[in-house]
Amino acid sequence: MNKHYLSTTSFQKSLEIATQLIPGTSSGGVYLFTGASPYLSTLIQEIADRFALVGPIRLIVGGNRFSTDHLALLLSGRIDQIYAVLDRIQLSRAETCYQMLHALQHTQAGSEPLIVMDLLQTFYDENLTFREVKGVLADCITQIQRIRQASPVVISSAHQQDKPQLIEMLWGACDQVLELNLPPESTQGSQPKLF
Repeated sequence: MNKHYLSTTSFQKSLEIATQLIPGTSSGGVYLFTGASPYLSTLIQEIADRFALVGPIRLIVGGNRFSTDHLALLLSGRIDQIYAVLDRIQLSRAETCYQMLHALQHTQAGSEPLIVMDLLQTFYDENLTFREVKGVLADCITQIQRIRQASPVVISSAHQQDKPQLIEMLWGACDQVLELNLPPESTQGSQPKLF
């Protein structure tokens, strides 16, 4: 697979590109979504929800940004179907880079897509040396390459000024990179109002 890099400033265009970039769940590949943190989280959440609508997914969350609130909107309020969709999501959380590595090591290569939200969020621990963090990330990338042989791996990682070498390492391991570059006010009003 040839490596592609795409940059966009439209959230809707990013979502369209994302659904086109990711082939059917039967083929592998590593897809990295990067950019501004709040919008990136919304985008990767939408991708995870759409995958879960059609079949089982495995989800590893770095930090604590996963929410199922958007599923009700996608299902047009059909509450009876929400539980069926939630049953398709196998969720793991990682608060540290070592927990992220452990979660990846214990993820079997299978046909279900793997989505890793905020992967690098777990790597900005002040108590670890850069050499240690770099080594753990290299081990994570090895596990991602193992998993990608059987299914697509979708990764999100926000831009971080600190330790830019980490995102560069991650980019080098991916087949497709989509960078979401949105100005701060560009998605206001795009989320439906509840009341």
